[in-house]
Amino acid sequence: MIYSMTGYARVSETISGMEHTIEIKTLNHKYIDLKLNLAREIECFELQISETLRAQLQRGSVRLLYNIKKSGAASKKSKLFEVNLDAAKAYNDAFTKTAKHLKIKYEPNIEMIMRQNGVINIVDNEAEADKDAVIKLIVKAIEALNKFRTVEGQKLSKIVSQRLKGLQALITKISKFTKDVKSVFYDKLKDRIDNFLKTSKINAEVSEERLGQEIVMMVDRCDVTEEIDRFLTHIKHFETLLKGGDKDQSAGRKMDFLCQELFREITTLTNKSNLTDITKIAIEVKSEIEKIREQIQNIQ
Repeated sequence: MIYSMTGYARVSETISGMEHTIEIKTLNHKYIDLKLNLAREIECFELQISETLRAQLQRGSVRLLYNIKKSGAASKKSKLFEVNLDAAKAYNDAFTKTAKHLKIKYEPNIEMIMRQNGVINIVDNEAEADKDAVIKLIVKAIEALNKFRTVEGQKLSKIVSQRLKGLQALITKISKFTKDVKSVFYDKLKDRIDNFLKTSKINAEVSEERLGQEIVMMVDRCDVTEEIDRFLTHIKHFETLLKGGDKDQSAGRKMDFLCQELFREITTLTNKSNLTDITKIAIEVKSEIEKIREQIQNIQ
């Protein structure tokens, strides 16, 4: 399955008498980048929420907003107050030490100490009980998001598939010229050598047979059949990925690597052939590869 890294979803559900709403947006990113804006009541579940998102969304910039709307009845639920005695003692010791250092009178004031940050913590006694429901809602949001991303992924697949067909057509054109590469290069090389021997002052006998063998060996180096075969193999691999043949959901990265390989093959082919007609087509091929690369940047 091909997923676009661009997506949006919004889901809501009532949990323990309160309305929980999730909005999640994703954009393309080289790695997984999470930014969570969680309601205070579920901040204690941030680690579990992050792990769930990372397991389902392997790449992309993810923005998640989690809101909780309290009903009248829910707002009256009892709260459990916890007193951090270590923090209270630390504050009192700090006040006492500071007063002694400044040589001023200090009398412990329990109300002042209790008002300090971290001394009294309010804990929702329903929070832990709601944990499973919260994670299930996160999963539901991811499923809705993936439906959106699947539709976008199908659109991208069609675009890339059309580009690949264009590449195949261009390579077919190039393959028609490959038969001429050897003969053209042979004729050019032989003419240059003959001209050199005629115009140079070097007085040496050159065996026609030996000269012919050397020319043939050099001409063989211009054979671009292997580059064309590898290019077409990469395209087939590309098509397999587009059809969902990659089960580990890392198709985007593999496609990016294949684009690099396609570019390398066409560059090598152009350098070896040294034919103007092939060079002109190769420029079009490189342009198409760049257009494909732009599209796959948004594929997970």
